[in-house]
Amino acid sequence: MSFTAKQNLQPLVSQAQSILIPLPESRWQELLGTALALATVWKSQGKTVSVVVPRGADTSSVDFVSTETVSDMIDGVAEAKISIDTTRCPISELKYDNTEQSLDIYLTPELRNLTADMVTITQGKYQYDLVCALEITDWEDLGAIFTEHSRLFQETPAIALSTSGTPQVGKEQWIDWEYSATAEMAYAWLKETSHESITPEIATMLLFGLISETDNFQSAATTPKSFLAASELMSRGADQEAIIRVLYKTKPLRILKLLGRCMSHLEFLPIEHAGKEYQIAYSKLYQHDFEKTESSQSDLPAVIRELRDHIPANTIGVHVMIETGSNEKQGIIVLDQSTHKLASELQAEIIGGRIHYTYPTELDVHQACEEINVKIQERL
Repeated sequence: MSFTAKQNLQPLVSQAQSILIPLPESRWQELLGTALALATVWKSQGKTVSVVVPRGADTSSVDFVSTETVSDMIDGVAEAKISIDTTRCPISELKYDNTEQSLDIYLTPELRNLTADMVTITQGKYQYDLVCALEITDWEDLGAIFTEHSRLFQETPAIALSTSGTPQVGKEQWIDWEYSATAEMAYAWLKETSHESITPEIATMLLFGLISETDNFQSAATTPKSFLAASELMSRGADQEAIIRVLYKTKPLRILKLLGRCMSHLEFLPIEHAGKEYQIAYSKLYQHDFEKTESSQSDLPAVIRELRDHIPANTIGVHVMIETGSNEKQGIIVLDQSTHKLASELQAEIIGGRIHYTYPTELDVHQACEEINVKIQERL
């Protein structure tokens, strides 16, 4: 896959009739505004668009724009086809009865009894003809959504937008490190292709994404272009006050409880690079931490955002390790909320830039954490 400009993405969007925008598990909250903006514009062009967030994600607080296109389920599940091998068992008559509980199909064979090995069930195509990937390095970043619908992502053409790293997804990619947020990229794209469609509602969605991705413009990657984009969006009618109210209002109790448990396990890995001293914050969470706080892994982005307010300024990255309780392999989610180049390079080299990382079952979550830290130190 090659680096391509945004102009190469537009023909695929123009041809598509049904577009899916799935959001990665670790960053869905900060990317939601951008996804909503693109979805709303494309919908106004007569397309069917779905934005999919992680299972159980709560979007109810985003009450200043329409979220009717958002779901935690893939819509339009592929049709199924039932086939009978009529070369082995010709059928003379077919009847069916569709009841409230079941669909009963009655077949009358001509020569011999019908057996199970003569019947096959295959899945047809999904309704989507294009997937738009925002800051997705690998489809596994989608978690359960990818696991349950892997064929959809493997077979459907995709486009990818990213401000860092090199996505391993997408027929066409637009990768530009000069932007601090995909919201900026989307705004630049829409200005060129759908200038008149940037209504106050769309501007609010894009500003919501820009503020979320840049941590209210406090991220190290924030550039003068970010402020210029924000200024233009506000001149187009973006409701900044509504955005700040949603992003920085009192946090749900479950978030505060999970934050407390995360901080109780918090440790720091000191590192030195190019003559400067940095550190990476890391913590561990176990299955009982989620159970006791009545929270889920979809709450982690909010917890990480809060966590960053309580750690030293020279902390270039944060990762939280999760023990999933799986009998086969335990999962680890690495959440690098820093946009520091060194942290991004470490994440890319140590675990291939992925959000999800699996480790041998003989290691517990603490040992897996130490293993990652050793790899970071060896890299430096």
